This record gives sequence, structure tokens and C-alpha cells, in this order.
Amino acid sequence: MSYQTLVGAKFYMSTGLAGAVALSGISNAAPPVATTGAAHGGVDGDEFLILNSWDDYNESIARIDQLTTTTFSIPGYDSSDTNWYPAASSPGTVQKVSGWQEIGQVLAIDPQGGEAQFEEVNPFDRRNGVKIQTGFSAASLNMTLGWDRSRTDQQLLQTASRSAGKRAFKFVLPGGYYGYAYGVVSASALPTFEKIMKQKVALTMNGMFTTF
Repeated sequence: MSYQTLVGAKFYMSTGLAGAVALSGISNAAPPVATTGAAHGGVDGDEFLILNSWDDYNESIARIDQLTTTTFSIPGYDSSDTNWYPAASSPGTVQKVSGWQEIGQVLAIDPQGGEAQFEEVNPFDRRNGVKIQTGFSAASLNMTLGWDRSRTDQQLLQTASRSAGKRAFKFVLPGGYYGYAYGVVSASALPTFEKIMKQKVALTMNGMFTTF
């Protein structure tokens, strides 16, 4: 048994994506192996945005293990269930995250949503109802920063917010762990007026939170 702490963690927002590279397939395996039609340009540990028809992978960030110039695996993931990951699905595209901006003065992170959702049915021939798992609620990550408009990171957050831009976020955690999220950035232009002025930032997640 072990416990993880955020003391010493670092937080980043993506500053760009390379051009999209078409996937010719993703294997049903553990870990899955992705094959690209052209050189993907990645090496071990690079981060890629995946866009495809598999709900668990679409609009998510993967940390890859490069195999060849046109193949890579996604360690820690399992796509062997062909009912949930049908082999005939559209493979989609990948884009390498081309740069990261560290976000400083992080005071708090409050995840919201992501709870399991259920539909309850009550058949007439049963005394007890049945809860059917239907997925998870929409999720967001809400961050509180120490407000400082002269900082480059806060200026970039405002720029992303004004354009309703999608960005990837990276969490480098103690112990060698990485977490990733991808979605729309909303950064309030109005700081909170407290003893310590604060900046509120929300990331409305489009894909799943991934960890490596």
C-alpha cells in the first residue's frame, strides 16, 4: 500500500500540436499498438493527442513507447475487448504535443464530475429494481492560481480562454507518475479579491483523464 502526494508536483499546458498523422490501425492488445501511414515523429515518452472512434481513447493524451518510425504502443492500456473496441472502427489520427508551458503558483485543484451514472429500471416481475451502469458524467478540472497578470503562463491561459481553445494539460507527479487531460480552457478575467488574489481556471475535459 502506498499514498501519493502533490507536494513537488508540476503542472503544464500544451502550447502547440504537430500536424495530424493518419492512423492505419490500432491493435486489440494489451498494450495496444498503433500504426501510422507516415512517420509519426515520436520517441519514447512523447505525448500524442488521439482522435478516433474508441470512446476511451478519443480526445485523450497518450504517452507512447516508440517501436518503429510508424508504430508505437500505449503502455498500461488494454484494448483486447473487441466488443468495446471493435476492430473495424475508424483508426483516426494522432498529433504530437509539440510544446509545454509550465503553470506556476497553483494553489488548488478541484476535479468535478466524472461520477458513475446509472439508469434504474423496475421490471414488474421483480421486487427489487436494477441499476444499469450507463457511463460517467462530464468532468472538469478547476484550478486556483495565485493571480499575477505579468506571468507568461497566465497570459497564455487567457489567450486560450478567449478563443475557447482546446489544450492538453500535464501533471508531473512525485514518484514518476504522469497524468493528462484535454479539453476547453476557461480562465476568468476577474480575479478573486482576497488577502492573496487568485485566478480561477477551468478545463472542461473532452476525453478521459489518462495516467502513465
